[in-house]
Parts: sequence; structure tokens; C-alpha cells
Amino acid sequence: MEASIETASIDTREPKRDAHLKSADFFDAAKFPALTFKSTKIEKAGKGKFKVTGDLAMHGVTKPVVLMVEGRRPPSRILWPNRQGRDGDRQA
Repeated sequence: MEASIETASIDTREPKRDAHLKSADFFDAAKFPALTFKSTKIEKAGKGKFKVTGDLAMHGVTKPVVLMVEGRRPPSRILWPNRQGRDGDRQA
């Protein structure tokens, strides 16, 4: 599973906060235009729960993280807005 978020797209509905988050003080959107996550392992963690291990790259630094995800099936097929999967689900 892979995901990418454009740092310039951050919208907290507070324009001053958004500007500060996009500045060099935080995400530095001009220099680092995206946050990315690439999974390395997906494990079942209970009914409808999954433990997704992977690498999060942010502000020029990549670190391992673990995300807890809830859903009916493993997050190899998650609803994303851009790519259509074979069974009608959208996939990352």
C-alpha cells in the first residue's frame, strides 16, 4: 500500500494555521511537496483491524511507523480518489 499527500493541500479551515503548517517551520511545502507512506507489512490485528507497518517520509526524513487501520478487509485496497480497482474498490 502506498499513499502520498501533497503538503500544500493541508486545510485545517484556519488560514493562518494552514500558512504556518506549510511554512519552513513545519512541512516546508515549497521544499518538500509531499508526505509519503509505503507499507512493508500488513498483519491482522483482530476482527476488522489491521496493523500496517511501513516507511513514512516527511520533511526529507524517512522513519518506520505502525498504523492501526480498521476495515472489512486488509488495506491493500482502500478507497482513494484516483485509481479504480478491478472489483470497483479504489486502490492506492
